[in-house]
Amino acid sequence: MKAYLIPLLVLSIAVFAYSAQATITSVQLELSGGGLADPLGFDANTDSYSDGSRQNPNVFLDICSDDSAELQDMFVGFFYKVGSVSKQIDIVPAQLVSVNTSNCSRVDLDFSVFKAHYPGIPEVGLDDNPAFPSPTFTPFTETTGFLDGNYTVRYFDAGSGTLNVSVTRAISETAAEITTNKEFIIVAVRNSTGSVFNETLVSLDESILTDQPADFSFNVNGIIIGQTQCQEGETLCNDGTCSTNCGATDDGNAGCIGAANSVCEIGEGCACIDCDGEQDTCASGLTCDFSTEQCVGPPSAGGGGGGISGFGIPFACEFVIDFLRIAPEEPVHFVIDHNCTAVVRADWATISPLTDVGLKLRGDITPENPPPVPAGLVFEYFEFQPRNIAEGDINRIDLRLRLPLTWIAENNIDKENGVKLNRLQNGIWEREPIRYIGDDSGYAYYIASPPGFSIFAITGEKGAPKPPVAVPQPVCGNDVCEAGENFISCPADCLKIAQFIPPYFFLIAAGMLTLLLVLGVGYRIYSTQPPAPKPLAILPVVAPRPPPRLSPKLAAVKREVPDEEKLVQKRLEKVRKRIEKIEQKEAMREFERPKAPTKVKVPKKLKVKPLEYYMRPKHVSLPKTKPEVKVDHKLKDIKKLKSQLSKNLKDVEKSLS
Repeated sequence: MKAYLIPLLVLSIAVFAYSAQATITSVQLELSGGGLADPLGFDANTDSYSDGSRQNPNVFLDICSDDSAELQDMFVGFFYKVGSVSKQIDIVPAQLVSVNTSNCSRVDLDFSVFKAHYPGIPEVGLDDNPAFPSPTFTPFTETTGFLDGNYTVRYFDAGSGTLNVSVTRAISETAAEITTNKEFIIVAVRNSTGSVFNETLVSLDESILTDQPADFSFNVNGIIIGQTQCQEGETLCNDGTCSTNCGATDDGNAGCIGAANSVCEIGEGCACIDCDGEQDTCASGLTCDFSTEQCVGPPSAGGGGGGISGFGIPFACEFVIDFLRIAPEEPVHFVIDHNCTAVVRADWATISPLTDVGLKLRGDITPENPPPVPAGLVFEYFEFQPRNIAEGDINRIDLRLRLPLTWIAENNIDKENGVKLNRLQNGIWEREPIRYIGDDSGYAYYIASPPGFSIFAITGEKGAPKPPVAVPQPVCGNDVCEAGENFISCPADCLKIAQFIPPYFFLIAAGMLTLLLVLGVGYRIYSTQPPAPKPLAILPVVAPRPPPRLSPKLAAVKREVPDEEKLVQKRLEKVRKRIEKIEQKEAMREFERPKAPTKVKVPKKLKVKPLEYYMRPKHVSLPKTKPEVKVDHKLKDIKKLKSQLSKNLKDVEKSLS
């Protein structure tokens, strides 16, 4: 390459690179009459952020650059983008066909054809190709282009420095839940410097595992979501939201992740005993109160309120909970969730308000000289010891129990109907109602509703034994080759030709023969059908034969007898027409070329009378002794018939001459 071409090549590459990378100075959504559009709200009628709907006005995209050439004829589209993951949320991109003197272009990029059903801050993609192979992205802001709404993120510590993260709810600007199921959610973890990582396209309630930085937040469709901060009186719900009544907004309070381990882990709520007295998901200055399962402020002097006064295992397995005051409208939730006992939780409510009360659970105890249980194998004895609570004060008790599936399987216990709860009352075991509610990979779960607190025994009754299945023994010599017999052990039954034939052989053979028979009959019927008629052929046109020339004598006779001339001509014309018909039939037969010879029907007699007959006066009768011209009726060839007629005509003309 010549030296003077190198600078030109470098310059051309630089110009091309500059032209391919547009420098966008601003992007914003504007109303049709000018001015910034408010954040678009979720339209419940169309289940999207459609502009021009009841919820939103018609909006335009205004995009500006530092050079008008960078915008001319380019394509723009809307995207959700977090980190390296992007998703186009419009259907048809728009082309910038004109740029004004301010280096801006205004286009009606219709939101009514958007596929975006979830909130977010979109970004504008700019490319010279409508397929957007390598677009340049420019983000909106919450004031220049925001699809209003928010998200709820549920997260908890998954161990080994990872987080389990899921987007559980999409919420509109009116706090209504958006329930459409579309894949336009991009979630990422965000560290303290604002960098995002582990960005992933997800659906609602889809869990992902990400790295866990020391200080983290989340980015969902461009919206920054911090860690959960519940206010005073609220608690963390199972869907990741904060509420004063999770039973009404979700399926209950968020408790421990797995078994209680005395460590308040990320994502555990105030319903977990590990987080009692810890800030956990509570806002700054608040801590969890396990007794109320709510975020509370610091206690005031002389104030009331509840709290756990003691927790531990003074002997085998013991748990204690105390209250300064309880009310009927506030049921008590006593969560144990420890492997030392089958009791997971005790929920109870009183009939009237009580003060200075408490309850102790002694799990996995060994009562002194207990009466024998009615039936079954004992899994565990446990005891509830109430303080300042009479049985008449209790309105309802619900005990949640769990039993290992291994114990149930090893002892052949009927999992659904064989587990029983027995309550010791006045030295007698009484059966209490218990209900199986399901199981997981390790435990079966039950709910029991005893009328009061006492000593209890969990027993299991074995299921009905399955009757042994009688296996018939083969009998050699019964002319049947049974299971367990073969041609060696029992040749009398099994050494037969039929035994070597595969099962269903005769059925398959009969089916094949039937099929062949049907095909043969069908072919026979088809082959005997007459061929389809051929399309009508265009027959050759046979030119009319010119009339025969009359001899001078015949012409003189005609002049002498002018009255009879017409009669003679008429008779001769009939003969000529008959000859023409025969010629036409002959031509048609030769053109069609039939496969089989066609019999020609020949008239038995064809009389051609002499000329004197036609020239006689009408009142004169000729004698019947005049010879008649006969045609042999056995002629089979049309050509011979034609030749005979022509010869007869010539004879007539000759006799007249």
